[in-house]
Amino acid sequence: MSSQNVNQLIGHAWKLHREGDNANAIKEFQKVTDVAHDSVDAYYGLGLALRANGDIEGAKKAFQTSYDLTTQALTAVRKVAEAEGVMGNSLEADRFMMLTRMASQRLAEVGVTVN
Repeated sequence: MSSQNVNQLIGHAWKLHREGDNANAIKEFQKVTDVAHDSVDAYYGLGLALRANGDIEGAKKAFQTSYDLTTQALTAVRKVAEAEGVMGNSLEADRFMMLTRMASQRLAEVGVTVN
């Protein structure tokens, strides 16, 4: 599946979630996670839709995956910046820091503490 198709599916899934159609949003997010195992946005959205649909255990798993992916990506971005001698955060690093915080907050809301 192309990245354009993945982005379209994610956008459609978010639209369904915003409209309160969480059952179908879950299906759409899962289509993405089935093919794009590193899609932070899809796992985060999946967690929100699962939580809204009452599946707290499923939400925990999705939020945990989102958190793990963002922390791994942030570490990788920082290593590249360090190797290139770049000081400060890039837009990419800022994005992953924000997503890590958001995933951490969602985990806390479902009773999971992260370090």
